[in-house]
Amino acid sequence: MYRYLIVRELLEDTLRRFSEREREVEVLDVDGLVAVGDTHGALDVSAFVVSRYLHRKHIVFLGDYVDRGRYQFENLLFLIELSLVSGRVHLLRGNHEDLGLNAIYGFRAVLDRMGIADLEEIFQRAYSAMPLVIKVPGQALFVHGGVPHGAPAVDGGISSYAEEILWNDPSESVHDFGPSPRGDGAYTFGVQPLRAFLQRNGCRLLVRGHEVQREGYRVMFGGLLVSVFSSRYHGGRAAVCHLNFSGAPLLQFEVLPDSIDPSDPVPQVQ
Repeated sequence: MYRYLIVRELLEDTLRRFSEREREVEVLDVDGLVAVGDTHGALDVSAFVVSRYLHRKHIVFLGDYVDRGRYQFENLLFLIELSLVSGRVHLLRGNHEDLGLNAIYGFRAVLDRMGIADLEEIFQRAYSAMPLVIKVPGQALFVHGGVPHGAPAVDGGISSYAEEILWNDPSESVHDFGPSPRGDGAYTFGVQPLRAFLQRNGCRLLVRGHEVQREGYRVMFGGLLVSVFSSRYHGGRAAVCHLNFSGAPLLQFEVLPDSIDPSDPVPQVQ
């Protein structure tokens, strides 16, 4: 019992410290980084990327750390701890960083089994502390879902656009905005609002997660948008994106091996 109370106290302290860093937008002044898509409890993916690249690169995780996967709790806490101590791990909020979805897709059940479901409000505060947008000025915007209506300047307060930033998806079938199969409050967006959003914020690229990609990544709209997905729960491949802001090429994609061992040779980037 004593050990349980110590672990619980450490967990609460970690989540509270993380929650104190709440901000809507995080600005990074970096020459390059690694972008990691949805992991959904894939602790092996998170640990692999961190073990390979944290010593020399910043790493942006694009949200959706919990629900569906086997190691949801461990994945989330691992990344939160690293973000607190390393200064090089940056966590965007995804649409699954939400108690309502957690009750449907599995994370609430994990907390129940661990006997800490009463801490869910602390988890919600930690979710709320995660930025909606990460910006590398003059280069790229990072979001979980997509472009909201109105092409807002991200430096001017964007909480009112949170639902669309977390839920919207790109579509080459629409020029402006269209309906989304995800339901009310979500939209598909085309190249016109994407260009407006990038121009308004002085960037040339949008990097996002949110959608399963069979090859782990997809480039759209003539290179203006990149989608990355880093979990295999859907049966496809997992990938990460390396971005270089100081020289060519700007983008390189790394498809992760089906079975990850951190001692394996670094896979070839594409």
